Amino acid sequence: DGYPQAEDVNDMNETCHEDQVVEGWVEIANDAEAAAVCAGVCSLVVRGSVFVEGLSDAADLSCLTAISADLQVIDSSVTSLDAFRSLNTVNRMTIADNPNLGSLQGLSSLYDVREELVVRNNEALTSLAGLEFLLFAPGRVDITGNGSLSSLSDLPVDIFEAEYIRIQDNVLTSLQGFDGVITLYGLSLSDPVLSDIEALASVRYVYGLSLMDLPNVTSLEPLSGVIGIKESLTIRSVGARDLEPLSAMGYIAEDLTIADVPLADMTGLEGI
Repeated sequence: DGYPQAEDVNDMNETCHEDQVVEGWVEIANDAEAAAVCAGVCSLVVRGSVFVEGLSDAADLSCLTAISADLQVIDSSVTSLDAFRSLNTVNRMTIADNPNLGSLQGLSSLYDVREELVVRNNEALTSLAGLEFLLFAPGRVDITGNGSLSSLSDLPVDIFEAEYIRIQDNVLTSLQGFDGVITLYGLSLSDPVLSDIEALASVRYVYGLSLMDLPNVTSLEPLSGVIGIKESLTIRSVGARDLEPLSAMGYIAEDLTIADVPLADMTGLEGI
């Protein structure tokens, strides 16, 4: 395009350079620092981690396309994640303690979170919309302490194939999103508002399952199709009145813990 390689400029946009690569840690503490990171850069790949805090909706990190390690977005006033609208891949992503964040809209280009996805303590978050284009399940998914989050329905079904999923202290009204899932590799579920686990009715194979602090869940019937537990099963502080739905379960390979459950007897565990 006529520019020296060191000053190579995108042929379509002469205000920005071609792909740039940054090695190491990138810390962004405000909108001005975000603007400086993307100044003159069309596409930025970070071979390291990006730590972001203090952003507003005016921030623009649209140059950012890939992060080889961690992305942390914390303590910001953003209502959406539109600043990250060009991000395709990241190894681990944490979205935490953003009090005005209502959804994850803006992440529509993101298709791969390889190791871990954490969405934690975002008080205004009502929807996980924005993650529906993920093509690969992270190793670990942690959706915890989002005080307005009532639904998981915007998550793609592939995400439920993660090696470990923790869903805790949100305000879920159902587990819609788990519908059709056959194998759970690891699920820890704790939500005092949740009243049923009907969406788990299709599950047949389980590696590890922990149901805790579910006082309004009075039936374990959706688990009646589970063939066995390859690791451990914990049922603690759940409102279920009987274990009869577990009678078809042929084995629990490791630990079985049942505590603080209003059972008359242990009927249903005879075959384990």
